[in-house]
Amino acid sequence: MKLTVIGSGTMVASKERNPSSFLLEVGEKRILLDCGHSTIRRLVDLGVNPQSIDIIFVSHFHCDHFGDVFNLVHSRFVEYKYQG
Repeated sequence: MKLTVIGSGTMVASKERNPSSFLLEVGEKRILLDCGHSTIRRLVDLGVNPQSIDIIFVSHFHCDHFGDVFNLVHSRFVEYKYQG
């Protein structure tokens, strides 16, 4: 089991801190505990493909705990093609 703190303890993202989000990895499963604003960006910064998240758990419906949920769910169904 591995727990990665993606963000904690702030309403607005800054260079030093991000809204609530924790990645729990248990075996092959990736569980996101809360999904505040900037979670997707932080996942990418940490080398985690946002589409690899298996489960999202939202503790409560304040925007600093679910601000990126809809974007993350949307990314599960959309394949982006990057030009390089």
